[in-house]
Amino acid sequence: SADKLAATRPFTVPEVTLNATNIGTTSATLSIADWTNDWWYQRTAPADTACTKVDANTTTAALSSLTAGRSYTYTAYATNDCASVNTLDDVDFTTLSGGGGNPGNGRRTPPDDGDQGGEPSPPRGFFESPPDGAIVSGVDVIRGWSFAETPGVRIARVELFLDGQRVARIPCCSERADVTRQHPSFPVANTGRSGWGITYNWNLLPAGAHTVQVVAISTQGQRWTSVRRTVTVVQPGGIEYAATFSLAEAEARLDSEQLVLEGVVIADATTEQEVDVRYAWQTPAQGLRLVASQTLTTARSPAWGLRRLAGVLEWGRRWLSPGRVSAAEGLRTFYEAPRSRERVAGIGVIRGWAFPDDSADTIEQVTVQFDASPPGDVPCCSTRADVAGQFPGQPHAELSGWGLVMNYGLLSEGAHTVTVQITTAAGVPYTETRPVTTSRLGGYEYVDRFALSGAEVELVGEEIILSGVEIRNAADPAQTQEIEVRLQWSQTAQALMIVDTATVP
Repeated sequence: SADKLAATRPFTVPEVTLNATNIGTTSATLSIADWTNDWWYQRTAPADTACTKVDANTTTAALSSLTAGRSYTYTAYATNDCASVNTLDDVDFTTLSGGGGNPGNGRRTPPDDGDQGGEPSPPRGFFESPPDGAIVSGVDVIRGWSFAETPGVRIARVELFLDGQRVARIPCCSERADVTRQHPSFPVANTGRSGWGITYNWNLLPAGAHTVQVVAISTQGQRWTSVRRTVTVVQPGGIEYAATFSLAEAEARLDSEQLVLEGVVIADATTEQEVDVRYAWQTPAQGLRLVASQTLTTARSPAWGLRRLAGVLEWGRRWLSPGRVSAAEGLRTFYEAPRSRERVAGIGVIRGWAFPDDSADTIEQVTVQFDASPPGDVPCCSTRADVAGQFPGQPHAELSGWGLVMNYGLLSEGAHTVTVQITTAAGVPYTETRPVTTSRLGGYEYVDRFALSGAEVELVGEEIILSGVEIRNAADPAQTQEIEVRLQWSQTAQALMIVDTATVP
């Protein structure tokens, strides 16, 4: 959970900004905004300096004894002794090497090709998912886009804040042709590669209301801060990562537009619980998602077979389960989803993690290719605390996650291949191809109505069958039809997923 991570990773406050001004050859001024308490600062590069306190009624600090032409990084803290938590912000700047002129805000880095100089405008952005007020559970994607308006300026990093604390770096920047079409007056080089997203297991948070916010920072230090959204986490049985979701003793019924499952047995490596759960259609997910859960019995001892999974699931309880590791020469990686020969439909996440063994090497590119279509870039590399825990001696293990949201309705119905290619800066390659079978709801790419009011439900083994579901084509609202839908529990998604559909004659 976020609380557990607080002791090991710094957190920032989105509203606080640290700047460098009055930059000369050997001096500069630190200026902090939107902070009313005492603050401390420390030079962290090229070498650490002593932690220095600044009183609450003072917003600037004078820096001296700098070296002309050298780049510096300063970090501001909200706790004394420059502790490793409650980081406010950091700032990078380069001192002047020849005097004459002031480069302005110290967040400026040496200009990229095309940089026209002057103070850049703040980046633009949009927080796409989850929407405000959403009910969330299981593994899903937090996503959106952001780009700098100024030519030659890029998005340097994107950060995720939960309940006001920074918990992860979000990979950026993937291809977004739709953003380019929406913003034709800005550089295509900026808008075309503006997508960001991170896979997150909502079950790691306690059940109830939480806030989500994203901050994008450009290469010149300008910030875009998203609106703060509130989501409600539903955590079935209080289990962070379930190995079992059994319908063997369950009963199913429909209550208006909700699917109700009573007596579901859910378990991890140490606990088995019986729960009643409710699912409702969510158009952005193109699937049924958990909206309520009630625990009937608690702390039952899991079956002997589940206890054997304890070692496998120990890391799965963290951010996401690392699972089986593939190792190319100099590269460790795991292609988590989709599984080989999996049946997929609606919106899914293609995801995994990878990092090089060589501390001097980095992941340069991750791509996904469907069948013989051209490969597309995948955002990398997001925070994966679970991978870092499994590989404590590997410096790149923590920032190793990659993932891509995919609408499988864009593919034709039937057999397809999903190929992931990973390349490091040193040229170490990894390629894996997995076959999947896609189902399209009624043959449509995207459905904006999924009505259960006239449907019926049946349990067959571990499969849920919904018949008589009325759907509507979002591209043509005049097109509606009745279909049969089959759902199964997905451990990788920690959710019920559509695995097959059929049109009712």
